[in-house]
Amino acid sequence: MIKKITHLAILAAVALSCSVASAQNFTFINPLTDLGIPTGGSGPFNSVFDISSELGLAPGSVNLAVTNGFTNAGSPSSSFTIDDANETTFTLSGTTPVAAQVSHGSFLGSETFANGSQARDGVRSPTSFSLVSSLDPQFQFGSTPDADPNTPAGGNFFVDNLSGGAGLEQNSSSFLFQSATPVSSFTVFSNNTTDLNNNFSIGFAVPEPSSGILLAFATGLIALRRNRRS
Repeated sequence: MIKKITHLAILAAVALSCSVASAQNFTFINPLTDLGIPTGGSGPFNSVFDISSELGLAPGSVNLAVTNGFTNAGSPSSSFTIDDANETTFTLSGTTPVAAQVSHGSFLGSETFANGSQARDGVRSPTSFSLVSSLDPQFQFGSTPDADPNTPAGGNFFVDNLSGGAGLEQNSSSFLFQSATPVSSFTVFSNNTTDLNNNFSIGFAVPEPSSGILLAFATGLIALRRNRRS
């Protein structure tokens, strides 16, 4: 009976791991409805929020510290926003590591910016981010390494406007930056506009198990069965 229960427990754990691995869905955090931060471009906001329940986790699992946060005037939903004089930093803590996404609006540049082709918006982090959305020809994804030798994967990850003219340019979709591994902190930045109109949203997810973890788990299962037969 003990052997059967053990095997069933292991199989259930494997199934659970596979279900997590096949459905890495990021949950976006609404500043207004999830954090209670009012809309309207006011700020800055500096506070720590427990976002565990929004991610379906127990209290204390994921804490989000917002430093120099601003919100836009959008309605009915709300998003964060920045300009070239303000950067917003998000710091994660708690018992459960999470990966992060930053969804920047599809517009890049400004009608008041001297040269739209110099507009650059992106993410700075000790953890590597990649762009997982498509870009139209007038935009380009790039990165520069982190100056800190202790964070070789980190750096600045951004999209540039290559249109060659002043004003706003729109991509066919939002710019979606995503970390490949759990993050400790990240900063959203912009080098254009002074009117807080670079709107973005943030989302988080528990990373899916790697193939190496699942292989190690399967190897352990085989070893367990052999030991019980001997």
